Order: sequence, then structure tokens, then C-alpha cells
Amino acid sequence: IFERQKRAKAQELRTEAVNKLRINAKRAGKMQMYSKKGFNSIDLLPGKFIHEHEDGHASRLHHNNEVQAAETNVEKEMLFVKKVRDLLKKEMEQEHHESEEFHKAQSSQIKSSLSLSAHKDIVMCGYVTDVEGNLDYFERYLAISQILGWADKDKTKLRFKRDDAMFVYGGDTQDKGIGDIRFTKLLLALKKEHPNRVEFIIGNRDCNKMRLATELRPAAIQDPHVLTDPNFPYWDENAAKKTPEICLKKLQEAGCDASNNAANRLRWILNETMGSAGAFDRRREELSIIQRCGQESISDDDVVESYRQEVDPSTPLLRWEKVGEEMTSSGKELKNKALEEALKNNKFAFTLDEFEEFNVSNVDPAESCYIIVQGKYYKPAALKQDDNFMLQFLKYGKLAYVFGSNLFVHGAIDERNKAIVPGRKEPVQNVHEWADALNIWSRREVEAFEENPYHHANSAHDDKGTQSAGLYRTRSAHDGTLTDGTLTAGLYRERNGNALMDYGVPNGNGGETVVYNHFLHNGNGKQMSREVQEYLLSGRIQNVISGHCPHGDCPTPLRTGPITVITADTSFSQMGHTSSWGTDHRGTHAVSEVIVYIDGTSEVHGILASGTTPLGTRWEQVGCEKPIGTAEGSNEIQNTALATALKDRVEFLEAELVSFGVGDQVISYDSYIQVDTRYYRPSTTKIAYKLGVGGDKFVGRQLSNGAWVKARTLGAEPEYLLALGEGFNLSITRKKVWELEALTDAHFMEQSYHDNDLNAAGIDSVFHATLIAAGLDLETLKMAADDRRYLDCTLEKAGISKPGDRVKIVKAIYPKA
Repeated sequence: IFERQKRAKAQELRTEAVNKLRINAKRAGKMQMYSKKGFNSIDLLPGKFIHEHEDGHASRLHHNNEVQAAETNVEKEMLFVKKVRDLLKKEMEQEHHESEEFHKAQSSQIKSSLSLSAHKDIVMCGYVTDVEGNLDYFERYLAISQILGWADKDKTKLRFKRDDAMFVYGGDTQDKGIGDIRFTKLLLALKKEHPNRVEFIIGNRDCNKMRLATELRPAAIQDPHVLTDPNFPYWDENAAKKTPEICLKKLQEAGCDASNNAANRLRWILNETMGSAGAFDRRREELSIIQRCGQESISDDDVVESYRQEVDPSTPLLRWEKVGEEMTSSGKELKNKALEEALKNNKFAFTLDEFEEFNVSNVDPAESCYIIVQGKYYKPAALKQDDNFMLQFLKYGKLAYVFGSNLFVHGAIDERNKAIVPGRKEPVQNVHEWADALNIWSRREVEAFEENPYHHANSAHDDKGTQSAGLYRTRSAHDGTLTDGTLTAGLYRERNGNALMDYGVPNGNGGETVVYNHFLHNGNGKQMSREVQEYLLSGRIQNVISGHCPHGDCPTPLRTGPITVITADTSFSQMGHTSSWGTDHRGTHAVSEVIVYIDGTSEVHGILASGTTPLGTRWEQVGCEKPIGTAEGSNEIQNTALATALKDRVEFLEAELVSFGVGDQVISYDSYIQVDTRYYRPSTTKIAYKLGVGGDKFVGRQLSNGAWVKARTLGAEPEYLLALGEGFNLSITRKKVWELEALTDAHFMEQSYHDNDLNAAGIDSVFHATLIAAGLDLETLKMAADDRRYLDCTLEKAGISKPGDRVKIVKAIYPKA
């Protein structure tokens, strides 16, 4: 990392020095470059101009006072540059020395996680985000994905469909489905198999699970101040209206169990502080699926332990197993009558509350130990593989990831959070270094949490002299001084990993967060500010890919000048839709995949929501060859009744499908059926478009009425989808291709990052992005224009060879010519 930072700093300094030298020389007014054939190279750092010519002789500069003055200035500039470079070298060596231990400890992980790609052959990257535990949606994604698929018929393992691709998951693994555990473990298994081809972006629904380690401890549950604290959650202005005590009273009024126990506290955490209403019961259902038993067999304590263990870094003493009459390994013998009595009665699993009642205080959970009961040895059962799956996800996860010219974040990058790293006083001006620094910071937060998630900096008595389990301390939002607990905005935790937990809440880190952020304004897409564009372009970033904020049933591209944002959270595709396990808002159809390429181009393909029409009620003929993208025979439907009916018609009632013996459970998006020599697939409304060089000229642009061109459909008569959002309402209208082609530039809103002279010369934002990517800003072009041959050579190196393009550049450089 530091070697890359040093190289980036050196290159940045070199570029700055070159620009200064050129400006100095131009001011002298007499620096000219002569060449018979063309200017090939120039090395400014030694302080001399070397001109290579066909005959091999160096050209001569005019010997006059002004030229001598220019050379003197050059020498002064180079002395200054040398001093700065020496100082920079010392600073980098010092920084490297201070971080040496950290890099030794994390060398293997950093090599795999912070590199762009360990494989030079990786040219494309698949992306999906905000699955939120909805395995039905993820299966739909795998059915259309060009990157990932199932590795086995039992659907227990993922595989790559291409050798030249990688995969980025955009964050938020759980809370809204019955697949939290299974989905996250699928991702972890893929990451472990392909460590350099899989990346995780940390979402707010991921890092907030770190809270459970401390908030589900018995001491926290019984703490009277936590029970009645009107200032938590501190990011919610209505916190005082829904304290744990108030919620328990509501349960009592409803005739439910209102005990102040771990289960009810977890329900309160999920429902009132994590935006995950109903997640407690959905976890119970998933546990019953995993354990292959009825939901009645899964107790409240089982659900609590499942949530607690997903972030537990250690092997707890909560599950025990019988070893036999001999102990094969050494350890500390534990003597505790209460625990012995429980094991004697064949009780091997305990809740944290129960175990703390045993008052086992003479053993460290990390130590090896055993207990003897009636001549039999018992020892703590090892934590099952991936039981702490959420902690593992966070250890692999990143806050920002750069792939080629593409930047991935969960929420958004804006004027507040760009270049900001928590704990650093100065902004990080290089976007690549900023991403690396953010990831190192988040990893250190997770490491501190993993080392001791129960540590509290202030676990003594609070200001009023009452023990508060060290969880909650209220500080002033201005100067950090302790107060009497009345300032809601100042509440926070003093526990390991707290800064990362805070980074994922509304207005976290003082609003300077890339996690809880979005590219919308009042529900509608917004243009990116010039300030942020300049920051991204300085690191040659052309695309920003994100999720977090749902916006319709397909990704929303937002083009501002040379920067394209693709926000891809589609979790509200069909509001109010109810699946077999509850309300999911996704519907049964909508799914999309974003694919970005290392050269900055991108494409989106997918299927739109189709109201309440069940999949399979309409079919389409796809030709005489097996449909592309189908699994190896696993999704072929063998049904004689349906095949016979398809010979006459392609639309059916849902009841007819049932009578054929074909239901939703056997029809997926990559299903197909053969009828004689032809193949049929379920009919859906599909979208597909490409962005970047050679891409669609309308998708991602904003109309003068504020609507964004959201997508383009496939079919004999393709249409464009126009999206205009306001609050939680999203209005979608459809326009024919010819209708958009009939519009003029006056019908579109353009906010461009390039000079007015470029606009006047007819250089659009796409062409300008090419110039920027080649390092040719307007000032550099003007300097190069002092010698037309040098200018021609510079443009040729940038791949700009069309005469018309060169004319535009010349007009931009000399607008009055």
C-alpha cells in the first residue's frame, strides 16, 4: 500500500513540477522547441530540455537574457522540487515505520483485499447489492447473471461462469428475508474459494450488527438506565417515544409476554433501531429450515443466540459436549455445582443469561477447560464453522473499492465525505489512497472489536452514580464533555468498534459517511457537484456504483458530465408485495445485474416488475436452439400438458398452470420448455443497455422537467423508461425511441465538468472525459499548443486521431481564432 502511495505521490509531484516549469518558461516568452520531424520526449526533472531529432542533434535555444532568466527560474524550481521530494520521502518512511507492525499482522489479507485484482486477466466485474436476506431475489439474480451461478443442483455453492470476471457485493446482507444466514455463508464460501475475485462492501445493515455483542448481554438488558434512556438511538429524533420500557408496556397492553428479557430486547433492537420489523420471527423460520424442524421447535433463546453468535469473536462456554472417560487434551479443570447439575440432566446448551447465573468467574473463555460429571469429561463445544458469519463478512468487507475506473461504495460520495477518513485531520486528496485509508480504518475498527467486543472505555459509574454497564455515555456534540444525559445528539457508545457502528447510522461520523448516504434529493436523482467530479476525475474514476437507497424496479444511472453514477438498490420494486414468509416489497419478477469493465464502460440488464402477474402465465418463443444462459439442463421443464397447450396459445390463467401440474415453484427466469423443435421461455419485460464509449446516448440523462432516463427495454419496439421521484413516490413514464431522438439539447439538463471554451468548441462531456483520462486538461493542451507538432504527438498518444476532433481541440485552445 505504502509503495503504491509513494509512487502516486511522486507522480503527482512530478506532474505539478512539470506544469510549473511550463508556466515559468511560457512567461519568459522565448522558450521554443524546434524539430524537423516531431517532438518525441522531454525530461524536465533534471532541469534541461532535451530535444530528439531525426539527425540526432540537439536543437539550440536562443541565447538571450530572457532565456537565461527562464533557465534560472527552472533551476530554482528544481531545487524547490528536490527539497519537497526529500521531505516527502522522510514522511513516507516515518509513516511506513509506524505502520510496520500492522502490515506484518495483516500482510496476507491486505494483499488479497486491497489490490485491484491479483489476476491480470480480470476485465469485468458483476455487481448486485441490498439482497437483505431475500434468497428468492438472489436466486433470480443468479438466473440472469452473466458472472455467477449455482455450482451444484442442491444450490449450496456458488461458482463463476467466466474466468475473466470478478464479483462485488454492495452491502446489506440481512434483515428483510428468511435467508440472512444462508446467503451470507454463500458469499463467504465464494470469497474463501476466490479471495482475489470477490469483494464485499460494508452496508449499514452489516456494521450495525456489531452492536448485538454488547446490547444482548445480561448486564445491558437489566440496566435501568438503558431501559429508560430517552436519548437512544441517538440518530432518531423520536427516540424518547420508543424506549425499551415503552415497548414493554405496549406488549403488556397487547396481552403478550412483557418480560425484560433478551428476546424482547432483541425485538426492540431490530424493530425500533435497525429498521428490521419482523426480523426476529423471520430468523426463527430460517433456523427451522436449516435445522429441518418445525418453527415451534425453535425457542426465543435460540433466535437470540443466533444473532449474538453471528458477531461473537470467541468460542463461548455456552455449548458443551461429552468427551468420554478420558481427556485427550490438557486444560483447566472447572468446578461448578450448578453447571455439573445441568450437564447431569443432559442440558448441553445455555443462554448467556443462564450461564452467567452459574457464576463461573474463574476461567477465561479463551482458555481450554473441562469439567468432570459422574466420572465423565465434558468440554466446551467448538464454535461451528461460520457461526460468527457476520463478523467474518466485516473482516473481509470494505467501505470503498476501486476496480479500474470504477468506484464502489454502499451509499454515496459527496462534498461532505470525499477525501475524509475518520480520525485523520487532513483530507486525503488522492481518491485511491482515500479508499485504501478508509478500508484500513474500518479493518482496525473490526480488529479492535474482535479483540474484545465487551470492552468499554468508561464502565464505571455514570454522572449520577449509578452503574450503567458501560454501554451508554452522553457527551456534548460540540466539545465532548460529559453531560447529564439530556443531549440526544451527543449519545454514543464507548466500546471497541464504536466508530464503525456510528459510521453506518444516519448522519454518522458527523454526516461524513459513504455508507448512510445516497445520490437522491427528495426521492429524485441529483446531479453530482463539480467539486466531487474534479476529485474523482483526478483519480481517473469515471463510474460510481452504489446501493442503499431503493429507487424503482431497476438500477438508476445518473450522468453528470464525464461521471456516471449507477445506484442499484431495487428492494422496493413492488411495494406491498407479500411472499410466502411475509411482506418483502420486491415482487416476484424484478431483478437486475450491473456489469462494469476495467476500461470504464458498463452495462445493465435485467427484468422489470410486472405487477401481480405470476411468472409463467405468458410465454415467448425463443427459437430452435436452447436459450443462452440456461443452466446445464437443470431448468428444463418436462410437462406434456403445458407443451401441448403451447402449440395453440402462449397465455394462460394461473389456475390452468396448476391444472397442468406447473406452479411457481418450478418456474424460474432461466426455465424453458421444448415444444417439437422450438423452445419457449416465460415472457417478461427485459431491459438492457450499455453506458460509456459506444453506449446509449439517452440513458442516464436528465430531462428539463427533472425526470431521468432510467432504462431502455428490449423487444421489437424498445422503449425508454423515464423516472421522476418525489419523496417516496416514483412516477414512471414510457417513451418510444423516436420520441427521445426528436428532442434537442434544450430538453435536457446538463451539468458538465469542462471549460466553457470546450463547450463553445463542440467538445461534449464524453469526449472531454477521454481527454481527462489521458491527462489532458485544458491548461496542459494550451501549453502543448506552443508547438503544433508536439500537440499532434500528444493527441496521438491519447488515441485522438480524427481530424475533426483535433479541430475541436484547436478551437477550444484558441476560441477567438
